[in-house]
Amino acid sequence: MGYSQSWIAVKGKAPDAVLQMLALTRTGESADYGGATEGCARLSGGWFLVVLKGCDHELLEPRHLAALSAGAELVAVSIEEHVMVSASEAWRDGAQAWRVAHGEDLASLEVSGAPPAAFAQIRARNEKLAQEDDEVDYYFEIPLELAQSVAGFKHDDAGEDMPPLDQFVSTRPKKPFWKIW
Repeated sequence: MGYSQSWIAVKGKAPDAVLQMLALTRTGESADYGGATEGCARLSGGWFLVVLKGCDHELLEPRHLAALSAGAELVAVSIEEHVMVSASEAWRDGAQAWRVAHGEDLASLEVSGAPPAAFAQIRARNEKLAQEDDEVDYYFEIPLELAQSVAGFKHDDAGEDMPPLDQFVSTRPKKPFWKIW
């Protein structure tokens, strides 16, 4: 069993505005954070977290992230532990600032834009660990640790300080399963 999850952390926008832009409505219920839990919570440092089921959730599409980051900054993460694929990216004022992604190959790492200064140290530490132990996919951690260095959240390191997630439902219209267009 492993995480298959996406999350977005936004700073500089009111939580209700974030939910409205993502077409999500709170249900009034809450739940403890867990791999299968969708919900939202305020994080320290002024970040608002939205946790979504599944890797590469549709809300991580560039059009959504560009709109959501207008006048704000955000970090978006996609995690699929079943095949050890991870990605993180940052957006500011409607434009992608950087993206770091790890594919299925042990040493794969795609980098675009200008990641924050912490990237060099995180990469060097994980590359060293990978050289010492080639049976563990340390490159998988690089995008996740980078996102944590910015937004203060990592899916498997939420800790006891993690507040319960406010549950939500999507108000986005769903297309019928039979429509492929």
